[in-house]
Amino acid sequence: MAKASGIQTAFNGGEWSPLMDARVDLSKYGNSLATMINYIPMVQGPAKKRPGTRFVARTKYSDRVTELIDFEFSVEQPYILEFGDLYIRFFKDHSSIFESTKTITAATAADPVVITSTAHLYLDGDEILIDTIVGMTELNSRRFLVSNKTANTYELQNLDGVDVDGTAFTAYSSGGTSALVHEVVTAYPQTDVHDLKYAQSADVMYLTHPSHKQRKLSRTGDTSWTLEDIAFKDGPYLGVNTTDTKMTLSGSTGSVTVTISATTGVNDDEGFKSTDVDRVIRWENNNGDWVWLIITAFTSTTQVTATIQGDGDAEIVNKAITNTTQADPVVITSNSHGLQNGDKIFITGVGGMVELNTNTYIVANKSTNNFDLEEVTGGTVDGTGFGAYTSGGTINTDRTESWRLGVWSDTTGYPSTVTFFGDRLYFAGNPATPDRLDGSTVGDYENFAPTDTDGTVIDDNAVSFTLNANNVNAIRWIIDDEKGLLAGTAGGEWVIKGSTQNEIITPTSIDATRSKSFGSANISPVRADASILFIQRAGRKLRELGYVFENDGFTAPDMTLFSEHITLSGMVRLAYQQEPASVVWAVRADGVLLGFTYQRDQDVTGWHRHFIGGVDAKVKSVAAIPAPTEDRDDAWIIVERTVNGQTVQFVEFLTKLWENGDDVKDAFFVDAGSTYDGAPVTTITGLEYLEGETVTILADGSTHPTKVVTDASITLDRSSSKVHVGKGYDSDMEPLKPELGSEDGTAQGKMKRTHKLFIRMFQSVGGSVGRDENNLEVINFRKSSDPMNQPVPLFTGDKRVSLNTRNDRDDQFYWRHSDPLPSNILAFIRKLVTND
Repeated sequence: MAKASGIQTAFNGGEWSPLMDARVDLSKYGNSLATMINYIPMVQGPAKKRPGTRFVARTKYSDRVTELIDFEFSVEQPYILEFGDLYIRFFKDHSSIFESTKTITAATAADPVVITSTAHLYLDGDEILIDTIVGMTELNSRRFLVSNKTANTYELQNLDGVDVDGTAFTAYSSGGTSALVHEVVTAYPQTDVHDLKYAQSADVMYLTHPSHKQRKLSRTGDTSWTLEDIAFKDGPYLGVNTTDTKMTLSGSTGSVTVTISATTGVNDDEGFKSTDVDRVIRWENNNGDWVWLIITAFTSTTQVTATIQGDGDAEIVNKAITNTTQADPVVITSNSHGLQNGDKIFITGVGGMVELNTNTYIVANKSTNNFDLEEVTGGTVDGTGFGAYTSGGTINTDRTESWRLGVWSDTTGYPSTVTFFGDRLYFAGNPATPDRLDGSTVGDYENFAPTDTDGTVIDDNAVSFTLNANNVNAIRWIIDDEKGLLAGTAGGEWVIKGSTQNEIITPTSIDATRSKSFGSANISPVRADASILFIQRAGRKLRELGYVFENDGFTAPDMTLFSEHITLSGMVRLAYQQEPASVVWAVRADGVLLGFTYQRDQDVTGWHRHFIGGVDAKVKSVAAIPAPTEDRDDAWIIVERTVNGQTVQFVEFLTKLWENGDDVKDAFFVDAGSTYDGAPVTTITGLEYLEGETVTILADGSTHPTKVVTDASITLDRSSSKVHVGKGYDSDMEPLKPELGSEDGTAQGKMKRTHKLFIRMFQSVGGSVGRDENNLEVINFRKSSDPMNQPVPLFTGDKRVSLNTRNDRDDQFYWRHSDPLPSNILAFIRKLVTND
């Protein structure tokens, strides 16, 4: 029999997979756990109980897909955007953004409540916040839907569309305001919001989805947001036409008719389509200058209407021929033809000398009314054997084989991803050309001109590149890096940079190298430290793409290698919360929120699971922005819940981690929580969003018996001035099997029993421990000397606990913390006996 003492001083290895249960040979075994739920391992080693989530608002629709996107103009001005079915809503400073208030002049205690507000301008279905009413205070600080509106009145419905019965409310006295939730209409249905990707520059965010035109969201104020299609300039384009199909323009400027001689080379040889409207065309005139047009209307497979853009001039000459001479070279007579030597022309309609018709020639030796003909391939046109000219004929310079169609359109689809790199805006992942990326001109993010108008290519022109691989794999994300532009495709990860070392990307200097062949999921990666963390194609693995100097290349190790169970149903969303704990948050497909504490320079990589409090609570989306205080980042989530028998979706954010010096009265460890802070009261109102729910309560720093929310309120057992109310949750930790105390080798597989257990804590109260989660004993923290009318003092030190264990081969124990109070675990210290 061997006796031993052991200490686990760190938990930043996170929760390990059951497959790693025997890997006592690995150094990280000693700082990892078998279970870590609703605790966050800190980089330094301790485990802190996950803070609660504060309720902000219900999403507009509870039965539709909704996503959160971060918009950070600056650290001082960050926003969270709620993208839902054909709308965007906005959040700032932990609150919804509302439009300017309207003054309420009367409220009628009726069923439904009728509000009088002169010229309110609301529409049926609008969501408003009512506040500062004197008398009918039951309406204050609550949101309602507008119904049966007239110019000066409207009725109130709750957010489920049920009329608000105010017959039992107190009588209206005076005052009151209403404010409309600020909202922007979009073209994105709920089926598409999950696949939106975005890149931001100051006050402008560029949005992509393969089924929608690229759009930009611009901000000029908290309630001034504009979403519009991007009016791209001059490109990007597919390659120059290589078929015999000629394209004709009917004029030199403005709106023109565009006609092609055949459908070959257009949309898989099917010709123009109605979905080509708004597509761009690049057309080369007879002087070798390129003109760009936008298609405005569809006529047929061979004809559309388009508008010549910018300063473009097609320089078209359509002149009548008055005579031709059978000579070598052929001489054409055309009064004031306006042509120059070297111009390309197309001749048609000549009577007699028909050998000239429907051919292209070069103008030579021109005078005011005459010019000679040369072949395009060189040499004069010998007409001595042609038929004699009789009459007619037209010179056209609007017919050319040199034309290009735009890459993006409703026909070909639109890019699926976007980023900034090297002062260019890059798009990639278009359905018709999925392995191609396009970058704007330098500093002009909406200009994709591949050359100057005369065809000259300069370094600042737009760039385009197609990845050179055996298989065509769609580009699913692109992100900037100091070593180049990184791209994740379904088949691998690529580095795109200049053709030679230290050379920047230009139209003539661009090269792509496949770095890895893991393949990426269609989910935006996150940047953490100097690495890019992305989800592998199947959704189960998080990989760390980082440059390694020694190899002069990138590596992409699997960050879920020791915790493969953690992502069982697959990850569908990522966000990075840099401060204070450096956590990558991942939404799992089944609604579990995963955390990954990550700090590469300290070799800290630890996973943890988070179950949000509430019946059937499932996390649907996550995003992170700086907190209003700027001292940390806030992780925002959308949570689907069952409340009072109905499915709802809440926008919530994780509150701050517990820190040294925090007041226990400010401890916030409830989910979907709200806070009352004011004069002592026994009734807490404003809880309509948790109607019918049993809620956990912290009142003035002390736990309080649970209550059921009735008529949007609860009644406390004691008067309190600071009260946190929300859904409770358990925070659990279970160590791995100990490797201690054997006289002849490993302790694994031998009978063991821990007879003394100490838990080193920091500013903590509460907890239970036992041999498993079904056999727990509550630890007492209150001393006989502690005043009963005061909160239990926070405990720092080693707490000896009774551990009702027995001899077994695992000798594990289970720790659970359920109170809405802080729990900071520094170490597990145990004394055990091993039977050799």
